[in-house]
This record gives sequence, structure tokens and C-alpha cells, in this order.
Amino acid sequence: MFNPGRLTLARLRAGFSKSELAARAGISARTVSNYEAGKQQPGDDVLADLARVLAFPVAFFVQDTAPQITRADREGISFRARSKITQAQEDTAVATTKLAGMMLSWLEQHLELPKIDLPDLSAHASDPETAAAIIRQAWGFGEAPIPDLLAAVERHGVRVFSLAMDTLAVDAFSVWHEGVPMIFLNRKKTAERCRFDLAHELGHLLLHTNTPPQGREIEKEADAFAASLLLPRRAMMAERIGSGILHMLLPIKQRWGVSAAALNYRLHKLGLVSEWMYRNNCIELAKIGRDREPQATLKFEESRLWRKAFAALQEAGYTRRQVADAMQLTLSRLNEMSFGLQAVVNDNPAITASQTTPPMLKILK
Repeated sequence: MFNPGRLTLARLRAGFSKSELAARAGISARTVSNYEAGKQQPGDDVLADLARVLAFPVAFFVQDTAPQITRADREGISFRARSKITQAQEDTAVATTKLAGMMLSWLEQHLELPKIDLPDLSAHASDPETAAAIIRQAWGFGEAPIPDLLAAVERHGVRVFSLAMDTLAVDAFSVWHEGVPMIFLNRKKTAERCRFDLAHELGHLLLHTNTPPQGREIEKEADAFAASLLLPRRAMMAERIGSGILHMLLPIKQRWGVSAAALNYRLHKLGLVSEWMYRNNCIELAKIGRDREPQATLKFEESRLWRKAFAALQEAGYTRRQVADAMQLTLSRLNEMSFGLQAVVNDNPAITASQTTPPMLKILK
């Protein structure tokens, strides 16, 4: 039976209004409204057209369950610049969290994922630097640069997804979804900025577990947490900054894996770079461009969890098509949410569905 809730979910994920979907599928907007309200059911040909336009398999629309999108879902998501986000972009982000939850539900039936191990640091929301110091100590970072923040975050139970949205207005967001911490990263930016986004969203998950992660002060707290986590105070005090001119900061920013802008700002806040030099550095960075980085050699951190998950599924006999079909997603949808690592699972025509049994595997570190 056709599930109208799944049509709504797929349409929101695609970022289409009912009128846009209708035009692309060659039907009327009223018909789309009737489908989503459960007043009509599409025929096989129309359903195939809807599936093609929305980039979901037909099987997605005939499942029993359909996650509901509630007001609490919207309020629980951290958007850094909410005022710049359109309703369609917000709908897409909310629908993405629902799809991610469905993916995780299937994975957890077959794999033992890392246990959620995040402390509640909401008591330190007004003191993000202390919160960052607690995490550095608990996760064994000490005062050294963090070599792979994404791996550390995944190791402590955060599920990190890639965010395939053609906009920089939604650069990243996080949410506690049914008790599971999730972070979504948009890689349409530099690796340095993406890493800071990851630290920023981790700050939301730790500091704002009991508060809707919205508002200017909330964003400042998450920014301060990210800066303190990636560039700890005592370590910065020990750096040889000299006058703080930009070219003197580049080796430091390379070593700590941050953008030159983030380092310049952090050193200024710590009183290690003068107001005049800080502004001069900002001018020089503006000439380079926000989407470029001086001496950009940092590579995007890779999700080890997704790579291990897909490799384990391959070892158990799953092909790429079987993984996607089991999750009721197209190969492209699955790939866009898993950093492109779904390609790790190789198609093997010698393996049939009847040969595949659900594996029980462990992915702990």
C-alpha cells in the first residue's frame, strides 16, 4: 500500500514544494496534495514518475511506517544562521534527520555501533572553555593538536553524516534524534572550516542538551567551545607568535588544523595578537577569499565508521545494491549521506539475496 507520509518526507528532502513536484511529475498540485493527505493513491506509472523525480526507489513509498515531522524536530536542530535559511532548506534538513534515523535503525540491526559516550556539559554552557578542557582530558587529547577530530567524535557515539545540500546557508547542523547524537556536515567549503564546524556542532550536543540550540548567545557558546577545543589556551600561550603578522601564523594554523581566520580570531581573543594586527590580518585574508585558505594542505577527515560499516557489510556478502535496497534508498541517496564511502561495497554478481544472511558484526573503534 502507498504510504502518503513517505511521499511528504521524500518531497521535503528534495526541497520541492507541492507545485514544483507536480510540475516535474506531470500532474496537478491538487493531485499531489490528495496523495499526501491519503485521499488518493497514485497508479504504478505515476508512482514510478514520483520516485524518479524525487530520487527514491519505489519501495520507499510502500513501507508501513513514515516518520512524522514535528515542531520539536525543527526546534531541536541547531542552525548557525537560522535567519538566512529558507523554509524549504529547513524542511530539507529536518527530512534529512529522519532519513538518517531510518538508516541507523537498519544498521543497528546488523552492526554493533560505538556506544554513545557523551557527557552532559550543559552546566558549563556559560563557560565553554572549561567544557572544552573537560573533553580534551576525557578523550586523551592533552594540550596537543587533535589529529583526527571526526574519528574521535564517532568513537564516542556521535553519528556523522555528509550533508548534500546545494547551499552554504546550511553549512552544518546537529540534533539529538531519539536519543542519538547526530551531526551533518556540508563539505562545500574548506577542510579547515569543515573541521571547525564539526567542533562547533559537538559543542551544541554537549552544552545544549536541555536547551533548544537556537539564538545568538547559544551560537557564541558553541563557537567558543570549538575554538577552545581546537586551540587550547595554554598551548596557544606557548606558541611563538611574534608580532602576529599573517605569514607568522601560517605554520601554526597548519599544525593545529584550523583556518587562518579562526586562529587569528582566537589569538586576538586571548590577547596574543593586537587589535591593529588582527584587523590587518583580516584584510589580508579577505583578499584571499572566504572560500580559500592560505597554504591549504589539510585534507577532509574521513568517516571511519561509515568505511568500516560498509566494509563489514561487504564481507558479510552484501552488494552495494542490496545495502541500498535494504535501506529503501537509491545508491545516490545512500552515497550522498555517507561521504561517498558507500562505494567501498563492491557489487558482486555472484552473490544473490538468498545467499545473504543478516550479519552481526562489531565496530567499536
